Amino acid sequence: MITSTLLCIAVLFFISSSIIAFHLVKKTQFNIAWIFFASAFILLSIITIFTIFQEELESFRFFGILFNITIVLSSLLIFIGIFMIDKLFNYLKVKNERQMVAEEHILNTIIQTEEKERRRFARELHDGVGPLLSSIKMSLSSLDMSGIDKKNYTIIENLTLVANEAISSAREIAQNLNSHILDNFGLNSAIINFIKPINANQKINIQYSSNLEDIRLIYNVEIVVYRVICELINNSLKHSQATKINISLNKHKQLLTLEYTDNGIGFDVDEVLSSQKSNMGISNIYTRIKSLKGIINIDSELGSGEKVIIVLNLSKIPN
Repeated sequence: MITSTLLCIAVLFFISSSIIAFHLVKKTQFNIAWIFFASAFILLSIITIFTIFQEELESFRFFGILFNITIVLSSLLIFIGIFMIDKLFNYLKVKNERQMVAEEHILNTIIQTEEKERRRFARELHDGVGPLLSSIKMSLSSLDMSGIDKKNYTIIENLTLVANEAISSAREIAQNLNSHILDNFGLNSAIINFIKPINANQKINIQYSSNLEDIRLIYNVEIVVYRVICELINNSLKHSQATKINISLNKHKQLLTLEYTDNGIGFDVDEVLSSQKSNMGISNIYTRIKSLKGIINIDSELGSGEKVIIVLNLSKIPN
């Protein structure tokens, strides 16, 4: 009695499994493998029913043959179903790999386009706005100050200071947008050049160490790492209230490792990443590192500063 009850439960499970398998046909774009599984479950339920009524059916002339055929058919259907599912997984794997390649291509195209626009804007700023500001400065310098009263003299003097500041700012913006040092001397020199004026202000102390020296890397790697470091420093300056930043950039064989820490107020990483505004540029950093198939980990919480570790496998980055 107990055996019969258990076999009846097994029949219910087989029938339920076949129904679920038929539903999966639509969910997997009508993949026929689930039809084979559903049919196999139906045959298994029939085999189980044969087992329940075995004593009554044994007198039937072809019962043994029919029983064995049903077992063989169910086994064959399961084998075919598994074989087709394996092919489905292989197809999905190839599809995902192609999608990843396409996404990487899109990301690289976006970054390259962004760099072209940076260069264009820097060139227009240098060649267009720069000369105009210089002309204003020259015009102010050529004014005859002898017959000008004290009030107007002060105004002209202030205008000259503003013009000098504007020229300096335009030069700095153009330099940040298009680092000629990065192009000509490499990543290490570009980072040192970016940090130098920030340390000169004495508002924050940036300690930088690297074993790159004059080693040149793939252009995409140099530009991405340079932009990421600039973005991290700008985030610390704008948001963290940090007084000290430590940056370590080292290459060991084919691994390039960047470690960045500050002693600022910190932030909730999950909240920043989930924010649509993402005004700290963290999502932009993730996107750039993803374009190089890199690994990035940002560890921070309110009141404990920030630590960023980035690892790039240079052998996996195409030239």
